[in-house]
Amino acid sequence: MGRNTDNSTNLTDDEAKYLKLLGRTLLEGPFAVDDDGRRLITTNAVKSGVFTLFYHDSYRGVKSGFEEYMVKCADSASLHYDTMLKTLREVTDLLEADGVETVLLKGPALSEFYPKPELRQFSDIDLYLKERNLAARSVRVLTERGYDYLSEKEHPHHLSFRSPNGVLIELHTDVIRPLNPRKDGIIRELFKEACSYTVPANIGNSVYEVFDKPLFALHVLLHSLEHYMGAGMGMKLICDNLVMLNALDDEGLEEYLYYIDALGIRGFLVTIVQCAYRYMDLDSNKTLKITGGKKGKCDECISAQFIKECLQAGRFGETSRARVVGNESPGLCGMIRQVDRASYENWPNAYRMAVIRPILWVMAIVRFIGNNKKLRGVKTSEVIKNARERGKIVKSMNLWK
Repeated sequence: MGRNTDNSTNLTDDEAKYLKLLGRTLLEGPFAVDDDGRRLITTNAVKSGVFTLFYHDSYRGVKSGFEEYMVKCADSASLHYDTMLKTLREVTDLLEADGVETVLLKGPALSEFYPKPELRQFSDIDLYLKERNLAARSVRVLTERGYDYLSEKEHPHHLSFRSPNGVLIELHTDVIRPLNPRKDGIIRELFKEACSYTVPANIGNSVYEVFDKPLFALHVLLHSLEHYMGAGMGMKLICDNLVMLNALDDEGLEEYLYYIDALGIRGFLVTIVQCAYRYMDLDSNKTLKITGGKKGKCDECISAQFIKECLQAGRFGETSRARVVGNESPGLCGMIRQVDRASYENWPNAYRMAVIRPILWVMAIVRFIGNNKKLRGVKTSEVIKNARERGKIVKSMNLWK
C-alpha cells in the first residue's frame, strides 16, 4: 500500500491509507490490522460511525487498548441492534393490528447487506406508510401505547416518535424530504407505486416488507444526497451506497441507473463511484457502466474535495457549524437558488402559489440568519463562504438535469 504522493489532491498520507483500509474491509470483510492500521482506524473511523465495521474476531481476548475498545464497541453495537429489532417488531405489530401497513427503510434492512449486520450502526427506525392518509391513525395507535409523539414541523415528510425504551421511530409519508420541485412528484409516485410489489426480508427472525434492490439502492442514494445538500454526508453513507451497488446484479443495475437518469442525479453517483475507484481501490465492471466508460477521468480536484469533506463530516455533517448547505453553483445564482430551495423545503404547500414566493424567500433568509446566530453560533458570512466552496463540487454533478 503505497504513499499518496499526488500533489493534485488535498488528502494527507494518513487519510489516503485509511481510505484503502476501509475499501479493503468493504471488499473482503474485516481483517486484523497492524499498529499503523489501528492508529488510522481510531483516528478516522470513530467519528464517522464505521468503527465497528473493522471488528475482527481475533481481537477478542487480547489485552490491549485498541482490541479491548473494539470488542467493547462491537458488543455494544450488537446489544443496540437487538434492542432496535425488538422495538421494530413491536411497532410494526401495533400498526398492522390497526390496519396500517409499512415498508422498512434504511437501518436494519440496509444492515443486512453488510457481512455482520449487527455491526453496521444505526440510530433510529424508519418506516414508510403505504397509505399516507393513515398518518393520524398511526399517531393514535402509538401514543395510546406509550410512545411520545414529537413535533413534525421540522421534518414535514415524516412523523417522529420516541418509544418507551428510548428508540426514535420515524414514520414517513414521503421517502425523502423535498429536494427539487420538478422531481419530487416523480419520486413520490415512483415509491407509492412500488408499494404494490415490495419483497419480504427476513431480519432477526422476523419478516418485513422492503422495496426491491434497485429501488432500495435508489432510496439510499437519495437519502445520501439529502444529507449532502444539507450539512454534509460522512463515510458511512459512502459505504452504504457502495454496499448496495455490490448487491445489484446486472439487471438490477440497469433498472437502478434508469431511475437515476430519470431524476438527473447520476452525477452524484458518479462522484461517489469515482472516489471509491480512485481512493479506496474498489473497482468492478459496474464502474464503467455507471461512469459511461470514463472511469478515473473525472476532475481529480473535485473528487479529492468531495472525499475530504466526507472524511471530515462525521456522520451527517455535525462536525462543522459552518457547513450547512451545498449550493447548486458557486456564485450569486447559486445563493439565489439556495434561498428558493430552502423556501420550497420549508413550506412546500405554500410554495405552489407563485404569487407568495417572494414572501417565502424573505422568511427563508430571516430564518437562515437567525438560525446561524442562535442555534449554530456562527457568522452567516462563514456559512456563505463554505456554501460557495461546496457549490463548486455540486455544480460538477449537474444535478436534476
